[in-house]
Amino acid sequence: MKTRKCLPAIVSLICCLVWSMNVQAQPIIVKGKVTDASDGTPVVGCNVAIKGTNSGTFTDVDGLYSIAVEKGKKLVFTFIGYQKKELKVNGELLNVELTQD
Repeated sequence: MKTRKCLPAIVSLICCLVWSMNVQAQPIIVKGKVTDASDGTPVVGCNVAIKGTNSGTFTDVDGLYSIAVEKGKKLVFTFIGYQKKELKVNGELLNVELTQD
């Protein structure tokens, strides 16, 4: 009999836990511009990848990119002739300057 009285509370607790896990795992759209650190020109075709995954994108002709990623994950920026850069996602804007190798 006591089990039946506790059942609604247990179900409610489980629902709250599942809901809170879904809220934390929501990706955000991160946008930014990748430029050359020496002269500020856009880096066209720079690879922007989510570290540890196969997900990624490339910068356009203006050095701009946009990618869906969970807050706290790292983005890896790579382009031939430049040093690789890894940055943690803390917000929706992430501009990057790459240094020539």
